[in-house]
Amino acid sequence: MSKEILETERQLIYLFLHHKNLVEDWFESNLKVEHFHLEHQTILQSIRNSYDQDTLLTRKKFQKFIEKIKIPSERIEQEQTFNKCLRSIANENDFPLFVHQISENYVLRKTSENLKRFSQEKEQKGNVPAVKELVNNLQDLITNSASKYIPIFENISDYADKFHERIEGILSGKIKEEEKLLSGIKEIDETMVTGFMRGTLTLFCADVGAFKSTILLNIALNIWKNGHNVLFVPLEMTGEQMYTRALARESKVHSDKLYNIPTLNNDERIKLDEAKKQWLNLNSKFYILELPERTSVSSIRRQIDKHIDIFKPRLVVIDYIANLTPDTRRSDRNDLEIGDMLKDLRQMGKTLDFAVVSAAQLGREALKRIRRAGASRDKASINSEDIRGSHEYAADSDNIYAQLINTSQPDGLLDLYVVKARQGKKIFSNNKLRATLEVNPEIGLIKTQGDYSDIGGDQSIDEMFEADESNEKLVNKDSLFDGGEEDSSSDDFDFLDN
Repeated sequence: MSKEILETERQLIYLFLHHKNLVEDWFESNLKVEHFHLEHQTILQSIRNSYDQDTLLTRKKFQKFIEKIKIPSERIEQEQTFNKCLRSIANENDFPLFVHQISENYVLRKTSENLKRFSQEKEQKGNVPAVKELVNNLQDLITNSASKYIPIFENISDYADKFHERIEGILSGKIKEEEKLLSGIKEIDETMVTGFMRGTLTLFCADVGAFKSTILLNIALNIWKNGHNVLFVPLEMTGEQMYTRALARESKVHSDKLYNIPTLNNDERIKLDEAKKQWLNLNSKFYILELPERTSVSSIRRQIDKHIDIFKPRLVVIDYIANLTPDTRRSDRNDLEIGDMLKDLRQMGKTLDFAVVSAAQLGREALKRIRRAGASRDKASINSEDIRGSHEYAADSDNIYAQLINTSQPDGLLDLYVVKARQGKKIFSNNKLRATLEVNPEIGLIKTQGDYSDIGGDQSIDEMFEADESNEKLVNKDSLFDGGEEDSSSDDFDFLDN
């Protein structure tokens, strides 16, 4: 590594030691600790650790951090590195340039390493396997690099002109505002306010068996039926199991009947056929990406990149984060691994222009606290530290909802709390911290509770569907969703009606 790049890294670290907002900007970029020279990685990990405690890294904190290093000479080297970074004075306006230069150098360095490895492995494995591995490694390198963080400087007046021109265009009717991507569940849509915006990450947190996958599937189906393309990545279920759940929800036929076909009566068979016909008449597309084994965000992104022109999703659902594997292993720091995956998910949505929705585990302490609240649970709240595994969930997500099984009706009601709404609100229209949804586990349906239907806004998609199954708002006659030619382009993606 050249002296110039080493000095660039030190200058960037100098900025991290003095500007907490730039540490957050670093997390927002694709630049990772391993993109830096090895001698700087310890101090970067220490900066992250301090940021988790909402503080900047100081010399004293760093000395405390490196106490775990057993070899005295290595501790001395780290202190010397800290001093070099502290002396490398830099201007915060150069931050984007530093990130870009470090990323470009990383890509060049790793490309050279991969080419060297290719030369070795072609002799052992043969040309074709070695080339395949080289291509995969280089694709991962492109996906995981921060090279897209190219410095862009714009005057705020430029933003002002564009924004106000857009306002006037929308009000005059010259510009058609993009339709909000709504979940079809009023309590979620009202508190989120903006809908599932492109480039945002939304999480639903719950205990084991508290309908995490069910809420994700309900939202995905509602959005699809409302005319938007959806990709669902089931990391727990098989594609067939997911289809069965979706069919039970749409046909209102109990899922246990679908796992025991001979028990179906004639009315139920008709309902199943009608649900399939409804799907076939939709213009929008619902794809399932089924992967053969545990996978990483970069692998999912690579598959979406390859097939993005087929269906152009507005929403990508990952079910769910605990089933992902990190691209980079961090010894004894599962929280940082989670943080990396969250940042990668959010960046994937930003770059490829869709919203991402996933789920996480809720800690048991939160469940106990809410239960102890009893009749006062409307006033009890769930916080970001209640999410199991990492404080990174709150930092890297735009919206977080927590759901708990209602103890009075565990098979029929689900309590919902807003943990975070970046552009929204944490109070529901009932002026409480808690709203209650209706659950029908037999068919996997979650919707607005009946006595909560006086909330303003549009009817939920499920309510429209139940009120009038022939409602043409739910059916587009010019269907592209026919399981035809486009489906044959990939073995990994399947139309829902396949």
